[in-house]
Order: sequence, then C-alpha cells, then structure tokens
Amino acid sequence: MILAKDFASANSLGYNRETYEKLKLALTLGLRRQIFLAVCDNLRLRNRLAARLKADMASETVGNYPRLVSLKLNLAEPSPIAQLRQWLDKHPPPGLEVPFPSFQILGVERLTRCPTSLQWFFLNELRKVESSMLGLESSLLLWLPRPWSHSIQQSAPEFWRYRTGLFEFEGEPTPMMTVVEDAQEFDRSPVKMPPQWQGQNGTKETKDRQIAPNISSVDREFEREIPEGRAIPQERAIPAPPRAKPRQKLPGEEELIELVLAQGQDKGQDKGQYTGQDLEDIATSDFLPRQIIQQIEQLQEQPNIEADLADAYLSLGNFYRDAISAGNSSVENLAIAIRAYELVLQLVGEESSLWGDLANDIGNFYWMISRSGGNSQERILFLEQAIKTYQDALDKIDLEQRPDAWATITNNLGTVYSELAPQSQNPTDNLQQSILAYRQALPYRKADPRAYASTQNNLGTAYWNLAQYAQPEANLKQALAAYKESLSFYDPELYPLDYGMIHNNLGTAYWNLSQYEDGQENLMLALSAYQVAAMYRTPQTAPAASAATQNNLGTAYLHLADRCVEETALWIQLLNEAIAAYTTALKVAAQIHPTPVGFDIFAAHNNLGLAYYHLGTAIDTEAEENGRRSHLEAALSHHLEAVRGWQQEQENFSENALGYVLQTIRAFYAQFGVEGQSLALSRVPGHLLPDILPRLSRL
Repeated sequence: MILAKDFASANSLGYNRETYEKLKLALTLGLRRQIFLAVCDNLRLRNRLAARLKADMASETVGNYPRLVSLKLNLAEPSPIAQLRQWLDKHPPPGLEVPFPSFQILGVERLTRCPTSLQWFFLNELRKVESSMLGLESSLLLWLPRPWSHSIQQSAPEFWRYRTGLFEFEGEPTPMMTVVEDAQEFDRSPVKMPPQWQGQNGTKETKDRQIAPNISSVDREFEREIPEGRAIPQERAIPAPPRAKPRQKLPGEEELIELVLAQGQDKGQDKGQYTGQDLEDIATSDFLPRQIIQQIEQLQEQPNIEADLADAYLSLGNFYRDAISAGNSSVENLAIAIRAYELVLQLVGEESSLWGDLANDIGNFYWMISRSGGNSQERILFLEQAIKTYQDALDKIDLEQRPDAWATITNNLGTVYSELAPQSQNPTDNLQQSILAYRQALPYRKADPRAYASTQNNLGTAYWNLAQYAQPEANLKQALAAYKESLSFYDPELYPLDYGMIHNNLGTAYWNLSQYEDGQENLMLALSAYQVAAMYRTPQTAPAASAATQNNLGTAYLHLADRCVEETALWIQLLNEAIAAYTTALKVAAQIHPTPVGFDIFAAHNNLGLAYYHLGTAIDTEAEENGRRSHLEAALSHHLEAVRGWQQEQENFSENALGYVLQTIRAFYAQFGVEGQSLALSRVPGHLLPDILPRLSRL
C-alpha cells in the first residue's frame, strides 16, 4: 500500500493512518480560528506526515492560493500566531470567494537548542493565544515532540485549554543528540539568531533612576538568601528494571535532560571530548551532571521510584546551585537549576519540608535571570515567574512551624515587586505590594537583627520609589522612618559599609523632601547624613559607593548655595564645598572606570561647571581677574565635557549643556571683552562652532 511506505513501521501503521485521517478531516472542514496540536517524536515521520497533509489538501486549492501553508518556526522570534499573521499580510486572499488557508508550523523541537530566553518567549506567546487569535480567519496546526507537548501543558495552560484537537502519532523517537529533517518541503535558509544572553559574569546592576539634577538613587539591598548547598546522595546499586508498564514522565523531564546534555556537549566540543558519546559512554566519564542524568534515565524505567528520582533531581539541582553560588550564574545554569528543583517539588508533594528552601531558590534564580539581560518584556516575564514561585511557596509553608523561611520568602517577594515596578504598566500597584510584603516580613525577622535591619532598609527604598509616583511628602517621611529604624540595628564598628549605606539613603530622602517642604532645613539634614556616609564609604573601602556619596554631597551643597545667595560669604563657601565634592567624585570614578558608580558622570561635570560659573561671575567678590578667568575656564571645560558625553547618550541633556556653554562664553565677553570671547571660542571643539556662533550673533 502507498501509505505503508510513507508512515511508520507496520506494527503502528493502522493507528497512525486513522489519526492522520482524523487530522486531515479536521483541517478540510474549514473552520475558523481552530488550534490543532499534532504530537510526533520521530522527525522523519513528522515531516512525511506534514508533506502528505500538504499534498492531500492541495487538491482543495482554489486557483493558486493554498489551502494549507507549511512554515518553519522562526527562531529569531518564536511566535507561531505572529508568523501566521505576517504570511497573510504578504499573501492576502485574491478575493472574497477564496477561503483563508490553514497553517502548519514545524520546528518547535529546535527551540531545545536555543537560549532559555527564547524558550520562555515562545511559551509566553502561546499564553496570549486568546487575544492573538482575535480577527483571524485561519486555523493553526502546531507540530510538537512529546517533551514540548508536556512543557506547553504545564507552562502555557491557556494555550492548552484553547486547543480544538490533539492528534498523537506513534513512532520511534529521533535520537536526542541528532536532528533529522527532510529537505524537500520546507525553507532551509539560515535563521538569524538574536544575541546570546550574557550570564557568565553574574547578575548585572540596573541603572538607577536619575534625580534631577544629579542625586544618585538610594542603595538597595537585594537579599538572595540562597541556603548552603545540599549534599548529593551516595550512589546506590540499581536493580534491573522489572517488566512493567513504562512510567509516565512529568512535564519538563525530557526538556531538562536535553538542557544538560546540550550544555555538556558544548563543553565537550570546547575540550575536544564527549562529542558523539551516547549515554552509556557518558556514564563512565567524570562529568557529574551527566552521571546523574544516567542515573535518572535508569530510574525512569522502574515503577514506584518517585523518592529516588526526587533525590537524583535534587542532586542535579544542587550541583548547578553550587555553581551559581560560586559565581557561574549563566542563564543556562540558572535554567537547569530551576527545572531540576521544579521537578523535585512535583515529585515530593505539597507537604514536603523542601518546599521552603527550593521554592525560594527557584524564585531567586528567576530574579537573577531577569537581571542577566534581554529586553523589557523578557525581564518582566522572569520577574512575574519569580513572584508566582514565591507566592506558591508561601501557600505551602506553615508560618508557625517555619517562620524564618516564611519571612525570608516574603522579604524576597517584596524585593521582586520593587524590581518589577519601574518596568511595569502599574508601578504604583507593584510598589504597594512590595511595601505590604516587607511589612508582613518584619515581625518575623526581629530574631535576626541584621535581617530585620535589611528589610527595614528595603522598606524605606520601596517608600522612596513610591514617592516618585505619588504623595511624595508622605511617602518620603515613611522612607525616613524606615531608614532610621534600620540604622538603629547597625553597629558602625561591625558593619561600617551598611552603616554608611543607610546614611547615604537618609541623605537622599532628606534631599528629596527638601524639594517639597522646609527646603533649607532638610538640605542641612541631607548634608549631615551624607557627611557621615562619606566617613564609612571611602575610596579605599568602597570606591564606587564613595564616588556616589561625594556626588550627592556636591549636589546638596549646590542646592543649599542657591538658597543662600544673599549671604555672600556663606554662598561662596558652599560653592567651594560643592566643587571639592564633585571633584572628588569624578576623580574616584575615573580611577575605577569602567566600574559603574551609580550616578551620571556627565551631570556631575555639568553641575561642577555651574559651581565654577557662579564663582567666576560673582559681582561682590574681590577675586582678582586671573581668579575669575580660571573659574570661567574651568566652567567651560566641564560644560564641554558634559556636551561630549551626552551627545553619545542623551540628546536632550546635551542641548541643555550646550546652553551652559553659551552662557559661559557670554560671561567671558562680559568680563574680558572680545579678547575673552576669542579665548573661550578657541577652547570649543570645531564641530560645535556651527551651533554656537549663530546663537552668539543673535545677542
């Protein structure tokens, strides 16, 4: 028979033929907005089925417009429904009488070899199926291997519930280490992959919000609280598997094995080893994760081995957790640790004492992935996953029996809500959730003074952030109260950097509050707090923190000087203090470049230029002509540096700095005539002169 040639072996032919006919019938009915899933582990069989389906439906084609379109999943942006829409935009039906085609998408199995970020992007796109299908006239057939079918069922339940039909084909699975595809039916053009996520250097610091004109944001303490690694169980003799019905694998098991083997294969290729080895060969190697995978493969052939399998997955998760704790927090390691621990929790049940530690670790790992790179949508997705994991853990932990674990996870929940806030559409709601979580954690952290102080600091930072969106006076006062409470638990002799950090945060909160009430008094309090912070955040002990505090000092001095213009001697003193602080900040920042310093370097240059400008144009001072000239030259130099830096990053700021350059050139002319103006213009780079000269001539 013709079909016997195209399908699988004779012992599974009848079932596959019947399933195929049902699938073909479902597509030929021409219903709109249907989702069909076809599950097949054998890629050769899958490709032949897809090709036969396309050929059979070609007989129903109207004119040259197809009834079934075959597409390979775009790995650069794995969104099947978006890909379907893109095809229709390029190939609209030629007339109303021509029906819209159905689509079959192949190549989902290739996602296993892609970065974890793309896999999560794919699942997130499936979750949005209901809104994505609105307005479509076409149906979608998605071909899947069984591991991805399980992953979708677990991680994209919205898509799974939306499906119209599920068609499962029998056939020997394609070996995991190879991918066999037929070249006749589908586009073989190379896929342009996005840049790999960079995770090898640990978590990446996010850029703090700038507070005009240039106060660095308050320091935030993100507690990961990853517990000590758990020991890997001793190897045990495994009896020969009995003749029993094969165990039904959990969603995610095959995916985890693929991730570990793919990572090991990459390492082996780097070292010239492991390439081409099968599991039996791998088991004899000294690569521990692969040995654990071998153990898992053997256990999966036996019945009633949930406890042993949970131990094996726990050992695998612990191996990668220890690597993460040691600094190797690559996205691949984080993804494997997450998957391993999630499988442990599925196997041990909701009453297990492992829920607290493992769920906290999983949430921490999702948070770490969110800080490793990717676009805003990906970061939000990972933060939301972290929140869901923490909340699931809190539902399963007995507060009375494990108050420490409950408080740790609640504190971390507050941290992730704070992190999510500026990236979300509802920052105020997320910050309020963060504040609620911190407040709930506080009563259970008093037994550990440092943990209690840390949560108070985080609570203060959440209120400080909320003040940027709503009720600034009230929220800033709440931040100040939290910071002061935190400060009372830090001994400066034992924890000098923490003590300095809280004082820096106090200074920033007072500085913010000075914009709304008691300006001069709050600026004095800010200066006092920054001065204490500078005593403990020195260039020797914490250079980046020292530079940030010195920058904050400079800004506070500059703002206080603006309020003391009538008191000439005090005004000049404050300007000189601002100049000294900004100069120190820039010097330290230059010494540790390119280490981030938490504030805008070019804003510091611009503010330093303003302080020099005020001194250079002070009418009531008795400064000599050379002194005024040197002040104006310094002002021009720093404003030009701000223009140079901001031209590359922030065009609007660059234009403001250019205005200060013009202001300084006019001051040269006012005090030293044409000769002074010529001197100033000689210091201006040539490419800026076309912007500056016409503006000078208008005045």
